[in-house]
Amino acid sequence: MKIVDNSKESLPSVPEKSSLNWSGAGIQRVAAIGECMIEITEREGAGLSYSFAGDTLNTAVYLAREFNDSGHKVDYVTAVGDDDFSQQMVKLWTDESVGTELVTVIPGELPGLYWVRTDSRGERSFFYWRKKTAAQKLMEATRAFGLAEQLTHYNIIYLSGITLAILVKESRELLLAMLDQLRRSGVLIVFDTNYRPKLWDSKQEAAFWITRLAEIAHVATVSFDDEHAVFGDGSTKETVARLHATGVEEVIVKNGAKPCMVSDTQTLIEVPLKTIVKQVDTTAAGDSFNAGYINARIGGKGLQESVECAQKIAAMVVQFPGAVIPKS
Repeated sequence: MKIVDNSKESLPSVPEKSSLNWSGAGIQRVAAIGECMIEITEREGAGLSYSFAGDTLNTAVYLAREFNDSGHKVDYVTAVGDDDFSQQMVKLWTDESVGTELVTVIPGELPGLYWVRTDSRGERSFFYWRKKTAAQKLMEATRAFGLAEQLTHYNIIYLSGITLAILVKESRELLLAMLDQLRRSGVLIVFDTNYRPKLWDSKQEAAFWITRLAEIAHVATVSFDDEHAVFGDGSTKETVARLHATGVEEVIVKNGAKPCMVSDTQTLIEVPLKTIVKQVDTTAAGDSFNAGYINARIGGKGLQESVECAQKIAAMVVQFPGAVIPKS
């Protein structure tokens, strides 16, 4: 561990918000909001395979696995169709102990699809077919009203920039208003930028909405590549300072094989990877990291130990193809 000397460059003060309460009393309930899609994977020399994945869904699955027999619960919040693929998705979530009581079924709608092409180094290229999917209609006013009330019974809400990106403007406003209401009621809001250029009309549009989300959130667990791409950050320390300036109280900046930086406004720490592994497929590396971090913080672990737990899970995930690796 390396403690970064920030005495000469203090971090901005954080606007007053609800104090962080990761572990709380009793059973913790987490709701992950987003979209699950049909995932078609193409690997050199291995042909095609299909499964189901999505950034927030991946985190929900790994979080459910981490919770194991602890009693903590994670539910997925999305909308699906009434087709066979949607039914397979929901069964997968149930099999993974991810709750589905907040899943809305919209007759006649279909899930989105994406194609992942993975090269010999484990790096990915993405191709999407996700216009007019069921998940994009989740935040329609008639559904959003009931959802807001249901989510007040959760301790933690997790979402990403992709959750925002797939929605139309009016639905984004509904989502942000709901999150602000939940934050004011004491629910912890956690997000990851997860920038996908093809989902936004421009970097400026992405920066606007992601900043709006950051102004509501308590915790940001982001990737430096995304923050550099959207905001032009020159270093992980710059990313930490910018996010704190929006009001985020706890910032975790993942940076590939380089040290991860974590800050709670009082402490700024760099946590290097202890083990370097051969990457087979980097899909869901960040998503699984986020699950490990959230679980560790819920379990009462400190910043450094939580990052180390998260790094171990991500290091395991990248050694297998696909977003959700076998339980074994």
